[in-house]
Amino acid sequence: MLIAQIGYAKAKAGIWDLLHFIGVLNVTLMVINLLPIPVLDGGMILLAVCEGIQRRRLSPKTYSVLTTAGGVFVLALILFATYNDVLRFLR
Repeated sequence: MLIAQIGYAKAKAGIWDLLHFIGVLNVTLMVINLLPIPVLDGGMILLAVCEGIQRRRLSPKTYSVLTTAGGVFVLALILFATYNDVLRFLR
């Protein structure tokens, strides 16, 4: 909700402010995607590096456990952000 409010304010301020905001948001999402959490791209890169160091593939069970843990972490982070957004809206 806060991103929508800021986007609306930037759109009212002008096209260049809106494009700057969209660019900053895009770069931020790219950096977050590169975090070493297994469900994200950075986590897949980390797992590939681990496989390269060990010179063997990780078992499917290991991939499953790590991906599930990463997914739970990302879901918890989304729920936490949503909770904070709702609290900010209610104040």
